[in-house]
Amino acid sequence: MPLSSPSIRSAVVLSCAGAPDGDLNVVRALGRKGIPVYVVSEYAAPPAALSRYCRELLRVPGFTKAPEATVAGLTALAMRLGHRPVLFPTADPDLQMVTAWRSQLEDHFDIPIARPELVAALTDKLRFAEFAGRHQFPVPTTRSLAGVTDLEEFASGLDFPVIIKPADTLKWARPEVEQIVGSLKALVASTREEFVSACRPLMPYADNLLVQRYIPGDDRCYYDLQAYLDRSGRVQAWFTARKIRTSPPAVGAGCYVESVVVEELAALGLKCLRDIRFTGLVDMDFKRDPRSGEFFLIEMNPRTAAWNILPTASGICFPCLAYADLTGSPIAPAGKQKEHLRYLHFKNDVRAFRQYRQAGQWSVASYLHSLIRTGLVFQLFAIDDLRPYWQALRTGAQARLRRLYRKPASLRRESRSVAEASGQDVGRR
Repeated sequence: MPLSSPSIRSAVVLSCAGAPDGDLNVVRALGRKGIPVYVVSEYAAPPAALSRYCRELLRVPGFTKAPEATVAGLTALAMRLGHRPVLFPTADPDLQMVTAWRSQLEDHFDIPIARPELVAALTDKLRFAEFAGRHQFPVPTTRSLAGVTDLEEFASGLDFPVIIKPADTLKWARPEVEQIVGSLKALVASTREEFVSACRPLMPYADNLLVQRYIPGDDRCYYDLQAYLDRSGRVQAWFTARKIRTSPPAVGAGCYVESVVVEELAALGLKCLRDIRFTGLVDMDFKRDPRSGEFFLIEMNPRTAAWNILPTASGICFPCLAYADLTGSPIAPAGKQKEHLRYLHFKNDVRAFRQYRQAGQWSVASYLHSLIRTGLVFQLFAIDDLRPYWQALRTGAQARLRRLYRKPASLRRESRSVAEASGQDVGRR
């Protein structure tokens, strides 16, 4: 039931560059409950700010790179509102910024994330591998490339296939690294030769590189556990899902994901969380080995998932649970998870399908069949909140028109060249 008290506390949702999905989903989830939502963004017009549920946009260009200005802006916003809002980081860059400045921000905000030392251990993959080993989490064997001078020798000790990924995802996003890896979040090497070839251009950044045993199986072997543990460490709710397609395939984020209840996975993940006395929002990524059925923990994100709209649609609104816990608001507890709803990020999914088709994993018929079904939960489209969707269509159409506008001159020159060549051929005949 929506809240209606004029004294209700606000929520502030962070929207950093490069991650405009989770923030929109949090804004909608909270706004539909009548909670006043403010968006702080690096973008001039992020999709979240276009939502009918966004009261106000505060733009702070480059806020993850200029945290002092961001903290000052957030503090001023909280003072203007006259109460303690709940602050929601929605991606790694703003999560790390909030963690670094948490002592100052907590003077004005309630923040539903884990204690700083846990965030630091979980968001750096090298530290996470060491942390997981100490706590006996079911993680694949992981090694660092830091200090390695002989790739051939290092590769001789690996059990292939392996996955190569950054210890710090933010450093992977640097332009000089993106020139090498493109949009991939990680690289997979099946042989020693592939490993050496993939790693050689990345060796200037070896201090940020990890090599992990690759668990076999396609993207349908990836599962997620999301949960919220309150300030006393009690599990308020959990949700499990299976990824069907990711963008990019094999090493990307979920773009087509199904809500499924997996009790075994929940028991495994929640035990890990209790063992480390975790509190706050969490998204745990697992991969199931198709040979043994064993689940391996790939990573833990102490924040909401980008596609957190799927658990909300399935009856478990994690942003709402966090808000209620921190404010004492009378929001109804989570219900039973509704299964077989599917989240679809259409733009990313179409892009991924092209690669799946080339690899022979999805045909046109099987892909279309997966889309022609009930129970789809869309990233952008929402019947009660159409503006982000229409703006995305408009922006896409404008981009296509610009591309078409730039082509005619070159196409005409090409056409003339073809015509002249054809005429010369005819003359010679």
